[in-house]
Amino acid sequence: MKLFTHVAFLMLFALPLFASAQNTPLCILKRPKPELPKGYGMLDVQGVVRLRIEFLANGKVGKVVVISGLTKELGQLAADAAKKITFQPKMEDGVRVDTFRVIEYSYSWRISGWGPTTKAKPTPTPTL
Repeated sequence: MKLFTHVAFLMLFALPLFASAQNTPLCILKRPKPELPKGYGMLDVQGVVRLRIEFLANGKVGKVVVISGLTKELGQLAADAAKKITFQPKMEDGVRVDTFRVIEYSYSWRISGWGPTTKAKPTPTPTL
């Protein structure tokens, strides 16, 4: 009878609480802006650098690949900034999993001058 009471308690109270926390999306906590290149005031380049970033289950950033970019230097500076992203890993069935996301760093003229802006673009997780 005691075993039945414990099992019933788990089924009614503990399991529903655990089940609701089993699947959570990737959550980016901090996305640092990239450094500006030397002589950035003389650059005549505006646009977006797109990076494909691997977010590992252990909470670290894995591979960062420049998908499209403006110049090699701006792509590298954006990739360096992406390696400093802090995040909570994606959870599936209560287990942390690796996932991918495309992040965009936009470089554009502003009233205060040239500078980077950041924007995340969610993408479906590829199956490997």
